[in-house]
Amino acid sequence: MQRRISRLWPLGVLLLSSIGLLSCGGGGSSSAPAPSSPPVSVTYSNASLNGQYAFTFSGVTNGSVEAAAGTFTADGAGNLSAGIEDLNAPNGPYLQMNFTGTYSIGPDGRGSATISNSLGTITFKFVMTTSKHAVVVAFDNSDIGTGSVDLQDPTAFSTSALKGGYTFGLIGSDSSFNPIAIAGEFSADGAGHISNGLEDVNDNGTISNQSFSGSYSVDFTGRGTAAFSLGGTSTNYAFYVISSNQLDFVEIDSYPPLAGTVYQQQGSSFSNASLSGNHVFILSGLSLSQGSIVGGGLFLADGSGNISSGTEDENDYGSVSTDNPITGTYSIAADGRGTASLSVGGQPVNLTFYMISNGSAEFIETTPSNGMIVLGEISAQQGAPFSTATLKGHYAFLDSGFFIGGSSFASTGQVIADGNGGLGGQEDLNDGGSLMPSLGLTGNYSISSSGRGTASINNSQGTSTYIIYVVSPTEILFIGEDTSDVELGFATYQY
Repeated sequence: MQRRISRLWPLGVLLLSSIGLLSCGGGGSSSAPAPSSPPVSVTYSNASLNGQYAFTFSGVTNGSVEAAAGTFTADGAGNLSAGIEDLNAPNGPYLQMNFTGTYSIGPDGRGSATISNSLGTITFKFVMTTSKHAVVVAFDNSDIGTGSVDLQDPTAFSTSALKGGYTFGLIGSDSSFNPIAIAGEFSADGAGHISNGLEDVNDNGTISNQSFSGSYSVDFTGRGTAAFSLGGTSTNYAFYVISSNQLDFVEIDSYPPLAGTVYQQQGSSFSNASLSGNHVFILSGLSLSQGSIVGGGLFLADGSGNISSGTEDENDYGSVSTDNPITGTYSIAADGRGTASLSVGGQPVNLTFYMISNGSAEFIETTPSNGMIVLGEISAQQGAPFSTATLKGHYAFLDSGFFIGGSSFASTGQVIADGNGGLGGQEDLNDGGSLMPSLGLTGNYSISSSGRGTASINNSQGTSTYIIYVVSPTEILFIGEDTSDVELGFATYQY
């Protein structure tokens, strides 16, 4: 596999678009607690997907980056109609492509869908978390990637419905195919005008902070367009409205694309107190000296600008380091922009982040000397103290990555935690275009009181080990700690 940057990093990095900020409803966060008694049997069916949905997808096609967003209507009986898709891929972008399709969902929530548009036909595997949300992988010989599906709120299908402050995180490649990560914010006035735009950019190791303005509009299908104008240059996006609180964005200028999620800020003013208590973070991106990197960890914020009791784990292109101590300071302005100066494993690390709500933020690394281009997210923990018994029930999961020197992969499925450290389940795996449906899973896991834990999962292809982070009993993030691959994912409680 060529170590071309734009080919190495999309799967793990762009998975962050599918995860979303858990505390803000992205990733299909459920408010239902994990049961303390044996889980009740829940049966999914084609009727579980019924209504108008928005989707986002990102990954690689024939080794090159692609990103898409769109909408469709599911009839609850296995048919997809009224599909509209904006795809930025090689020889693209392809705007407002129409598509139709079919789907089938099994009793465990795992399903399959096939869609057809002017470019051809592609198959996906997915798993439902609720009737409002599913996670997706491409199940095709030439496309490998991940995405999500969310039930849309038609009452937000207007320009006037989008009003207030919004935070965003975007990831992808610049016009020279170098990696770029952006975090920022803007204000929408409900009349199509964007003001107070501010973004921090890490473009292949070059850090900048820029102000911008712009415009936006939303049509009756829930599709919108936005233009961000800065420095005499305009960047154009298509987006699809999930609700007035969440929008799926994809760049529609010339290839290659940026993509990400935009969240309405919850609150009109922020401060250092907006980060208080225990938090989980996860990140993905590129180390210019190595290759793709994923990381995660925990920290305690005191609400007054100090970070302590932190630990970080990372897999930097197969070089794994764990339990790196984190200490430092942070400062948050009233508009939600924050900065952090940290010591991570004895090394200086600077972050710039933008708050979405108390305890939730998107961040990029802004330490030029580290050569790290990453996008990450912070989520406040709920339900501590934790234990192995915290995880009990059926969880939908999504993960992706690549083998060092080998193929990219992506999988989705259901994993069952018994509350005593035992795991089972099934997954659908796309390993470099080699399609492996319904692989049986077994394994074990252990969770400490802090919410950090470990897991080992076996299937017919071998054994993988993970470090896992509990956001709540219903949301788990994980990174792979094997030296043979780089892997990032999450799991969401089903029942």
